[in-house]
Amino acid sequence: MKKDVVIRRGKHSDARAIAAIYAYTWQSAYKDILPKEVIDEKVNGIDEHAHSLSERQTLEKYILAEVGGKVVGVLTCGPSRNEKYSNCGEIIHIYVLANYQGMGIGKKLFLAGIENLISLGYNEMILDVIKENEKAIGFYKRMGGVVVDERSELFGSQNIPISQFILKYDNLKKIYENNLEKGIYD
Repeated sequence: MKKDVVIRRGKHSDARAIAAIYAYTWQSAYKDILPKEVIDEKVNGIDEHAHSLSERQTLEKYILAEVGGKVVGVLTCGPSRNEKYSNCGEIIHIYVLANYQGMGIGKKLFLAGIENLISLGYNEMILDVIKENEKAIGFYKRMGGVVVDERSELFGSQNIPISQFILKYDNLKKIYENNLEKGIYD
């Protein structure tokens, strides 16, 4: 049975759901990549993260995927945070709960992010992905990304160094239109 997916903007009442999605997707996506302590820190910090999110005035910048009234995915995007790619937009985070992966939800979120970046005037974007996250890298390449650079970042309170690929997408309008034609974003 196909489940209906609703893509919508976040609101303040979504803060806990967003924080939980971040934590639980880290548990599944990064369990063999990041140290257990870093993942546990994320899971144990759900309430603190939710509180921090609820204090922000910008929860509408979060794009959410909802199935049956439950928030199951989240995406954030905006101007590139990387000075080297200052003319680009950036998908900053995209997470879908493990039980809802493989249903096209990530694609719908991704395309909603592209649509948002186009509305902000961008026709190019970047995103960072941990080098060992082969499943995500495959998805991002299928969506049109090309690895153009690498960078390192420190994760968690233990400052664990993590290497990431930077993927770049040119011609967001074409990527969006091509995926509409394939019926991915209905």
